[in-house]
Amino acid sequence: MARKTKSNGIRQDEVSALEPRLAKRVLDLMVERHPELHSDVSELATYAVDNPDEFSLAAEIEEVITVLDERDVLKRSGRRRGGYTEPEEAIGQALTETMEPYFDRLQQQLEKGNDVAALAVCKAIVLAMYRFSKNEYHPLLEVYEEYPADTADWAVRLWCTAGDINKAGVCRFDLQREFPSDFAKRYIPEWKWLLDES
Repeated sequence: MARKTKSNGIRQDEVSALEPRLAKRVLDLMVERHPELHSDVSELATYAVDNPDEFSLAAEIEEVITVLDERDVLKRSGRRRGGYTEPEEAIGQALTETMEPYFDRLQQQLEKGNDVAALAVCKAIVLAMYRFSKNEYHPLLEVYEEYPADTADWAVRLWCTAGDINKAGVCRFDLQREFPSDFAKRYIPEWKWLLDES
């Protein structure tokens, strides 16, 4: 059976694979063309935020990190008015800024008590960082190779302390809030420290 193809050459089964900016544009055009869908779209957007898919979110994080330009990041290093910034520090700042919206989202879900969504965001961060650590060709990792594991560890600490930054800083975890060992074993097998914490 032949797949249905729309007049623009995009098959119906390829709609879900649209690049994010194009998908947003298509959604904007659809709501513009069908204003009655506005409330449904808003409701679904809220649902999607509160019920994230860890694999899609991990892929989004990977994409955001991948587009970081090494030269732009390293421009932050060197002599500055307040002193000297090491290249590792400059990379850490850039990556932390990139990850900030995802940690904000994790913290918001934890504060709302939405543990299902919070755990999904935590898993997404950990999975994205694990995959990032495996990227042999990413120039930023050559300078700051500990960043992915350090960032994943902080996400797990926040999850295990229900977002309590003070407890997360000293590893005072709630034993009822472990990172799922089955997820770690299946998707993050080489980070033994994570399996030990789970």
